[in-house]
Amino acid sequence: SHCGTLLSFHEGLEFFSDFDLPFHPIVGNHDMESKDFASDADVLKTWCGIFKKENPYYTVDLGPALAICLSQTCARINPGSLHDVVLDDVQIAWFKEKVEANKNRPIFVFSHAPIFASRLRVLQNLHIHTPNAYLNHVDRPERFIEIVKQNDNIKVWFSAHNHLGQNYEYSIVETYGCVFAHVGVMAKITRDGTHQGRLIRFDESGFELLTVDYDLQEKRLDWRSTYKGNHSKRLFKPSKPDESRYFAPSALREDAVCLN
Repeated sequence: SHCGTLLSFHEGLEFFSDFDLPFHPIVGNHDMESKDFASDADVLKTWCGIFKKENPYYTVDLGPALAICLSQTCARINPGSLHDVVLDDVQIAWFKEKVEANKNRPIFVFSHAPIFASRLRVLQNLHIHTPNAYLNHVDRPERFIEIVKQNDNIKVWFSAHNHLGQNYEYSIVETYGCVFAHVGVMAKITRDGTHQGRLIRFDESGFELLTVDYDLQEKRLDWRSTYKGNHSKRLFKPSKPDESRYFAPSALREDAVCLN
């Protein structure tokens, strides 16, 4: 009811602080939609102040791996695209530099929206129309998959944005040696009624990805990968979603190209 407001940032800080564990938030489209702030710069300055971050994008040392946390930094530059999830050129250059500087280390990436050509399913009725299905959807979105193709140390890329669970086909895929994992919804703003999140277990040799079902209070092992040789295996059987409701083809024109 009050996304992107000063109150919402303080509520987020209070919620995650209650766990008494380290937490590392990133900025998504709903964090930048409030009229409380006059500009994107004002949003980000306030957000960074509350969460005690020098920048909204940063790295986290995970021991055997490095986490790279990417944040939306532009929300008002494209009046023709509502909730476009945009990373500015400075952040993209920083991202490339961090990936290339850690060639011998597994990297886990976190962003709000998925990247173009990852093969994760997106909402065609909503996000393809808008368009805001992918990072920088209307501004060279292919840049991110090119970074993945050129850097085999990027092992996992987490994203959300769809407000759906993790049971369907292409909610977790491997593309160019990187495992792309959709992350579900904890709270009530869910399109399919599920409440799920991801858990990653990792060491020097590889990782496992699990689904955490908050309603059932259960964990499910979904994926296992080793770094050496890129041996990967999906370990759950996808359920069929309501295709007509969530993944129906885009209906812009009869000759339009529809993307899964």
